[in-house]
Amino acid sequence: MVTLASGIRWDVIRSLQTTRNHYSPGSNIFEECDKAISLALNPRRKVNSYLLRNVMRDARRSLVRMEREIPFSMFSRNDQDETYSYCGYGENSLTARKASPEEILILKDLLATIRMTVSKIRYGEPCLNGLLNGDTVQEISKRIGISRHQVEYAKHKIRCIAAEIFEGGIA
Repeated sequence: MVTLASGIRWDVIRSLQTTRNHYSPGSNIFEECDKAISLALNPRRKVNSYLLRNVMRDARRSLVRMEREIPFSMFSRNDQDETYSYCGYGENSLTARKASPEEILILKDLLATIRMTVSKIRYGEPCLNGLLNGDTVQEISKRIGISRHQVEYAKHKIRCIAAEIFEGGIA
């Protein structure tokens, strides 16, 4: 049985697909529409006359948040076979591949610079390790034995330092 809500949902998805098909993969609008389609397909999402606007807004926010968090998730280490993988933006789309030796050296140099600068922050070193391991704020706070607020503060400071280093501000 087709309801009004499912009709609205499919109209929104059709509209997003049409818009997406006018742009090349990797463009910002293509990525936003692709993410918005995934959000619109979620059966728990509330369906109303503002569905298109809401999923587009949420898709933009999600992509912006992902771009902000990329410095800590850009490289990951596989301890089993001692390899690194690289995940970055190639022509605005997320790509993953095995890191080259040059990228590994750059990563190690950046991490050394970040660690040296972060060591001056209270609880900076254990919070940085938690961020690099992908731990949540609650996991980090339990392991270190401090409040979640302190972890959030240290995490904010670490991100500011990392952003400054990535932009070439600290040598």
